[in-house]
Amino acid sequence: MCLTGVGTGGRTTGFSAADVAATMVLRNNVVVGSVNANKRHWYRASEVLARADRTWLSRLITRREPPERFLPALHRDPDDIKVIVEFAGV
Repeated sequence: MCLTGVGTGGRTTGFSAADVAATMVLRNNVVVGSVNANKRHWYRASEVLARADRTWLSRLITRREPPERFLPALHRDPDDIKVIVEFAGV
């Protein structure tokens, strides 16, 4: 399931976060979300990232795994920051 959208403006669903989390874990589900920003924030972030130290940025990805090794990718090693499943070489 992939969820995207906007906030509810203060409306509630009636479900507690703990109940939703427990259901997700017990049913072995995953949620992928996205963060939306207005155009000005998007461009500002891209400008900052463009000026960032590439060596430092590259160290944030600590492991790259091919799709056939996605299970080991799910296991977090002590030094992991970000592990990615890489479908195509860079």
